[in-house]
Amino acid sequence: MPLDLTLDDLSRLDRVRDVLRANDPNGQFAALDMEEVRISDDVLDDLVAVVTDHLRRAGRDNGGTVCMICDPVTIKRADADLKALVEERLSGAFALTKIVLDDGHPVLHASEAMLDEATARSVGADAIVSVGGGTITDIAKIAAERNGIPVHVVVQTAASVDGFTDNFSVVLQNGVKTTLLSRWPQAVLTDTQVVAAAPHHLNASGFGELLSMYSAPGDWYLASEMGMDPKYA
Repeated sequence: MPLDLTLDDLSRLDRVRDVLRANDPNGQFAALDMEEVRISDDVLDDLVAVVTDHLRRAGRDNGGTVCMICDPVTIKRADADLKALVEERLSGAFALTKIVLDDGHPVLHASEAMLDEATARSVGADAIVSVGGGTITDIAKIAAERNGIPVHVVVQTAASVDGFTDNFSVVLQNGVKTTLLSRWPQAVLTDTQVVAAAPHHLNASGFGELLSMYSAPGDWYLASEMGMDPKYA
C-alpha cells in the first residue's frame, strides 16, 4: 500500500504504526516504541499532565521525582525564558531536581564526561524531562537508559535533527562522533513558537537532514535492483 501519510499524522503514532506494518513485507522494521508526540504552539500547557500520565503508566502514582536536564543556554519563548517556564511548571507538581550540564564550550558536547555526569546526577529519578536540542536529548536518553528511569519526556527546542524521535544517541567517544542504540523517549513535546524562533542555522540543519529522507530510499532501491541487498521495502 502507499504510505499515504500527511503532516497531520505526525502525532498519530498508531496511524504511523499501521502504515509501517502494511509496508513491511520482510518483517524487518524496528518497533516504534515512542508513546506520543504533541506539536502545538501552547504545548507547554500539557507538560505536567503528560509527565503525570507516563509516571502513572510506569506504576509511579505518588507524584514521582523528576530530573530536568538542560544546558546553560537561554532559550526564549516569546519574551520569556523557556527553561524557567518548564522549571516553574514541574516544580509546582513534582519533587524536581534541575541538572544544568556545562562542559565549558559555547555548544555542549555529548562527551563521555557529560554522559557520566548526567547519569550520576539523575540516579533514583522516576522521570527525566530534557529541555533543549539534539545533544541534550541524546544525553538524557543515555542517562535514562543507564539508570533504568521509566519515563523520559523531551521538550524539543529546534527542528535541527530527527533524533528527538528515535532510539539512538549521537555521542563523542575518544573525540569521534558515534551513534549508539539508546532508548525511545515516552513523549516528545514540540512547541512551535520555540522552534519557529530557534536560530536559523539549527532549523536549516534539520532541513538538510530531511533531504536525505528523499535520496536515501533511491539508494536502497538501486542496491536492491543490483542484487546487493534484497531487503528493500
